[in-house]
Amino acid sequence: MKIFLACSCVLLLPVLSFAAFEDFGVGARAAGLANSFTAVSDDLSALAFNPAGLGNLGKTEISSQFARFFAAPGGRADVESIFFGFSQPLQLGERPGSLAFGFQRQMRRDFSKDTAFSFHYGTRGIYPLWGGRAGWGGSLKILKRDSLIASDSTSGLGLDAGAFYLYRQRYALGLSLLNFNQPDLSLNQTADRVPRILRLGLATKTRGLLLTTDLVHRASSRKQGGFSLAMASERWWSTRRHGSYALRSGLSLGNRSKLWTLGASLRLFGTRLDYALSTPLSGSIILGHTLSLTHRFGEPSPQEEYERLLQMEMESRKEIQKMLQRTEREEEKLRLEVFNLKLELETLRKKLAERGEKEEALRQKLESLEGRREKAEKELKKIQEKRREQKAVDKPSALQAFQKDWGEYLKLEKSGAPKSIRLQKLRTLLSTYRGKKIDLGPANRELLETMKE
Repeated sequence: MKIFLACSCVLLLPVLSFAAFEDFGVGARAAGLANSFTAVSDDLSALAFNPAGLGNLGKTEISSQFARFFAAPGGRADVESIFFGFSQPLQLGERPGSLAFGFQRQMRRDFSKDTAFSFHYGTRGIYPLWGGRAGWGGSLKILKRDSLIASDSTSGLGLDAGAFYLYRQRYALGLSLLNFNQPDLSLNQTADRVPRILRLGLATKTRGLLLTTDLVHRASSRKQGGFSLAMASERWWSTRRHGSYALRSGLSLGNRSKLWTLGASLRLFGTRLDYALSTPLSGSIILGHTLSLTHRFGEPSPQEEYERLLQMEMESRKEIQKMLQRTEREEEKLRLEVFNLKLELETLRKKLAERGEKEEALRQKLESLEGRREKAEKELKKIQEKRREQKAVDKPSALQAFQKDWGEYLKLEKSGAPKSIRLQKLRTLLSTYRGKKIDLGPANRELLETMKE
């Protein structure tokens, strides 16, 4: 008897078994990570592994996917699968989270057509715990199977529950129990139940590098239960004009089969294209290809943000240049006036020495000129000091202050501060030192990389 579980919008089948329901996944990205996705919470694919991970999706997201699995390279397709998913951030009172919906249909050659509708909800770290934040999630799945051998069909409801813990925005722990009610989906008069699946995952993410591992236990379903351990890594790179791209690989080791996966992604303007290849190493598994397309609404364009910052920097420099030119003209004018006043004072002093009859009048005029000279010299001194401040691009006090603030930000980043706090710190630092002729390139690049996280 060939039984299949359309578990939460299935897409990739890394370990294919026609005897019982297996721990299927969703998404080419998860497939490239060998379905080690229980502790990953930045993707709609979390709905198939741990519904609690959906709570960390702060943007509306849609995803459509297609997969084909072959008995041999270039051979006839044994399995074809399509999937569509949607998630929407939701605020229930003081508890933020995300609501998701999934639809999946899978055709098995000469055996069955399987359809699944699923509804999921996950909270966004609402419980403080041991210096981090914890959340929970759940799923309701409507499963339907139609036989292609005889006019027979069956349906049932599947229930999932999960928990998620995030520490310092860097380390994550996920725990989920899938199909804990073990729905009965017997077909063609053969009794069979969906196996209960327990997943435990760990993940860490730092500056574009993701490391993750999953331990999975499948309860016995017609003697098809067992354990598996999956390990995977992912690395993202960013470009200025052509978006971001990633490479990933994973290894799944089970008591019934072993699997090696490869994957790649291209992300541009909030849209991500993913591809995954699953290659069997041993056991009852087949070669599989998965392609998915995901769009996250409201995702900022790194290129547009970079160009905006660059334009602001150029405008600031132009304004400083105009101010310097204006103060130079004023300085030259005052310098000429001081020079002329000095000449006139020297002339008057000579006249005072030579002529005594008009001493009082000349003395008054001299005092007046002295007052004008002192006033002009004070104005000249102020302008010169202002110009020196504007020209002092390498002034130790400003540079030291910037280096101190930059050091404080690096400490903040190493401590695992949330992304929102780091973005606010970077924008405050850039606005404070923009226009002071200090090299803000590292800060601009850091802001760009942080927004892509």
